[in-house]
Amino acid sequence: MVVGASTLITIVTTSIQLYSDYKSDLASIDQSFASIRISHLPSLIQDVWTADDTLIHTQLNGLVTLRDITFIAIEENGKISWMAGKREEGDVVEEHIALIREYQGKDITIGNLIVQADLDAVYQRLLDKLLIVLATNALKTFLISIFILIIFHQLIGKRLMTISQFLKSDHPRSLEVESLVTKVAEPQDKPDEIDKLVGAVLNHRQTIHKAYQEMNAANQKLDQLNAELAEQNSVLSDEIGQHKVTSEALVKAKSAADELSRVKSEFLASMSHELRTPLNAILGYSQMLELNMDKTLSEAQSEYVSHVIEGGYQLLHLVNDILDLAKIEANRVDLDLSDFDPLPLIQRCISQIFPLAEPAGVTIKLETENRTPQLVRSDAARLRQVLTNLLSNAVKYNHAGGSVIVRVNTIHDDYVRVMVIDSGHGIPKQKQSNVFKLFHRAVADAAVATDGMGIGLAVSKMLVERLGGRISFISEEGSGSSFWVDIPLAKNTTVLIWTDDLRVGVDAIDSDHQGIFALINEISRENIRTRELQGIVDRMISYTSYHFRREELIMEVCGYPDLIQHKALHRKLEAYIKGLKSKWEKSNDATILTELRKFLREWWISHILDVDTKIKQHATGKEHEITMALQVLAKN
Repeated sequence: MVVGASTLITIVTTSIQLYSDYKSDLASIDQSFASIRISHLPSLIQDVWTADDTLIHTQLNGLVTLRDITFIAIEENGKISWMAGKREEGDVVEEHIALIREYQGKDITIGNLIVQADLDAVYQRLLDKLLIVLATNALKTFLISIFILIIFHQLIGKRLMTISQFLKSDHPRSLEVESLVTKVAEPQDKPDEIDKLVGAVLNHRQTIHKAYQEMNAANQKLDQLNAELAEQNSVLSDEIGQHKVTSEALVKAKSAADELSRVKSEFLASMSHELRTPLNAILGYSQMLELNMDKTLSEAQSEYVSHVIEGGYQLLHLVNDILDLAKIEANRVDLDLSDFDPLPLIQRCISQIFPLAEPAGVTIKLETENRTPQLVRSDAARLRQVLTNLLSNAVKYNHAGGSVIVRVNTIHDDYVRVMVIDSGHGIPKQKQSNVFKLFHRAVADAAVATDGMGIGLAVSKMLVERLGGRISFISEEGSGSSFWVDIPLAKNTTVLIWTDDLRVGVDAIDSDHQGIFALINEISRENIRTRELQGIVDRMISYTSYHFRREELIMEVCGYPDLIQHKALHRKLEAYIKGLKSKWEKSNDATILTELRKFLREWWISHILDVDTKIKQHATGKEHEITMALQVLAKN
């Protein structure tokens, strides 16, 4: 028995030592991988970018000499372009390192570095060491065991055998310690440790019965608790089932709402086009009448023509707003992004509004901070449309002799804020929540404003968000309103702006991508409340899963060849987002949200450019089948 115990100890200590050596060897391999990533990766990226075969082969041949590194290669578009060493098929450690180069402000993946380390050499070193250690320890253990056995048998073994025989016998528990002592040892002045052990055993016997009774009582209590737990689990299962049904219903409702929105947008676009064509004809003929070249119109008739033209232009403006609305809701608005100083554009917008302000006696003042010009990244035409709408509202909803202040300043999170402050009538508190909703007019009094259908602010909000900006306001009835637009600076690295460069070419996918981009930008809003942020993150997760279902369905209809790999990428993203959400819910650490925002930005852009762009070539000619499949999905 002692020999067995000694052998076991030897095996355990040897295993621990070998395991430590194994971990050390693995750490050495990891260190080699890390050294490659840190010290050699930048130069490799540069060499691959310039396609310098000589330098690439030199570096690869040098890296393959590292300890345990047996194979290293560079992969481009799924094919190996350069390699060194021999690729093993056995037990190996293999790492794929993306070769990413920044080009024109974007990270581009130009290939993958494959590094392989052979574990067979590690195993052979461990085996050799094992044999040596086992042989040495076996001999040492054998000698020590022999010595311990002799000592143990003489001093302890004989007495323990007597105690063992006693414990196996059926003695009454009231047996006195002294009687046992006389049985297992020679009479001594004082009892030794074994005698004390026997006494402790007898005392322990006396407590077993008590412990058994307590255990029976505890088991009865446990049975009762298990019954209660089973009942609670049943209730919880019912609640989970109801939640699942509710979630599925929400997904179906979302799909149906998107389909209705698509039909509505197409209807609005079609009607806007059909209205604009005859309206342009009316305006053209009216302008010809206004010229009155042959002097056949009376003064009254000329006035009637002027009213027709004025009303026609108002109607044309409304039709254009509706058309813009349809384009934005269908995610078909075209953006012409550039970097520019917004101040000259703001000044032109103010000049454009002066003819409207002068008859009403409304003054417009521009206030700017003392600063160096800051470049914003936006669509100048669309931004001008938004600012003109805010300025015209500030004049239109003002009173005679009122004022409008346009204040421009840079805020701390890399945005330029343009504020339009008026001294007008203000917006009633009960109506403020509807300001950016369609067909809502801030002031319903016809004496205050006579034109407009409540589309301009809704369109402005949609345009601002498509441009990665933010729009909001504060207002007090009777004291005026302050509307502001936050425009991202060109150096802003957190905002995502949808451009044609990211367009896949499949309408449903492009529409979903733009919706996801808008949600990512919402996470970066300033002074966002925790509860509101929680809702945005939940919407992000829900919308992402909804988009993945639609995209995977489109890929199935198209016969996409890499569908399984594509689905795996989707599941990876979903798991990562949910993991970050769980971490944030536990800690409310703002850095986690920063990490989430950074990951989503980089992942989505990379995913769209590298993967989703391939869908178009398989979807071409199957637009009808795609539309029908998405309609079925929305209904189910």
